[in-house]
Amino acid sequence: MKPRRLEALVLAVSSLSLEQKTRMFEILERYYSHVSWDVFLKDLSDKSEVILLRSQQDQIIQGFSTLKFFETQVSGKTERAVFSGDTIIEKEFWGQTALQKAFVSRLMKEKLKAPHRPLYWFLISKGYKTYLLMANNFLNYFPSQNGQSDLQAHRDAFSKTLFGKAYDPSTGLLQFGESAPRLKGEVAPIPSELLESQSKVAFFVSKNPTWQKGTELACVAELDFEMIMGFTLKTVRKTLGLRTQLDRKTRRPQPFLPLPSSCQSLESPQPSHTA
Repeated sequence: MKPRRLEALVLAVSSLSLEQKTRMFEILERYYSHVSWDVFLKDLSDKSEVILLRSQQDQIIQGFSTLKFFETQVSGKTERAVFSGDTIIEKEFWGQTALQKAFVSRLMKEKLKAPHRPLYWFLISKGYKTYLLMANNFLNYFPSQNGQSDLQAHRDAFSKTLFGKAYDPSTGLLQFGESAPRLKGEVAPIPSELLESQSKVAFFVSKNPTWQKGTELACVAELDFEMIMGFTLKTVRKTLGLRTQLDRKTRRPQPFLPLPSSCQSLESPQPSHTA
């Protein structure tokens, strides 16, 4: 039996039906404790759009990610950004790339509305996979192990705008307290061999040493056309790589040379919280 595949649909939050919202909450509640219907609706109403992930065969919602487009003052200049909110996917579909493709496509459309004006992705991460999605696909991001700091003021301004007192600018961390949603079950530690072989993972842990307790690291990256082209190339390489693997298995002539892929997946599940 072929594995079920996901397809992505971007909708305005205001257009969601009660049935769709109920299904989204059902998924959230399956993986997280300390969640409530009222808080879920409040957080959802604060977002601009939602990326719904549906199984192609039956069109049932299997995951979602929320987006908030906003503007705020950074060093006396109005800057625009998009915040990634709640992101969660049913376990059966972990590892599929429909979400990140839809996410980058949506950011590209937003960038094209004002191509000469900067656009930033603001995210909070309590897991290294989300951090790697940024670090492996963006050239200009913060915090970064290469010492870049030109986006620190943006990170601080975005964090204060959306989270207020929950944000500590001295550490770049967000604390939402004991009542914040928590992943059900024990949080697995990061394997020591990964810490030793992946310097970006070790850097993330150094910046968010209490990540296992649900502490979020505030991050920001600048979206530009170079990043979009790079992500598109990685996606093509991954597609061609899968094609050549299938050709080997079926012993057909290989139309393309095998190419590596370094695309990262959004960490799933991972709900985030607004003030």
